[in-house]
Order: sequence, then C-alpha cells, then structure tokens
Amino acid sequence: NEFDQLEQGTPGLEASEASLAANPGGEFMYAAWAEMAHDTGESDARVRRVWWIDEFIGSDAWVFGQGPNN
Repeated sequence: NEFDQLEQGTPGLEASEASLAANPGGEFMYAAWAEMAHDTGESDARVRRVWWIDEFIGSDAWVFGQGPNN
C-alpha cells in the first residue's frame, strides 16, 4: 500500500505540532499539523486522511522481488 507524503517539505514553510490518530479498525489514519511561512509569519492548519485499502497495489508501484535485480 502506498500513499503520498503528508507534509510536502515546501521551501519557506516550517511544519510543526503534528498529531496522528487512527480508527479502531485501522483502515483510516488522520494527520493534522501546523505550517508557518518564514517570510510572513502566517500559519495555517493542514489535515490529511489516509485510507488503507487491503491488497491494493497502484499501477505505477514497485513490488518487492519483481525488479530487474531479483
């Protein structure tokens, strides 16, 4: 299972005060964090939900053991 990086590391932004939580079944993970711009001092809250889909393999995913150097 793959998912995008939660915080993208945008130049000029500092992310902090992160929080993670998951539902009891483990299908969803929720992430929240604050981002602050260095030049202006403005901050904003960011939230992402990650959904685990059992046995999902994306069409562009690299599967361990199936590369050119097996």
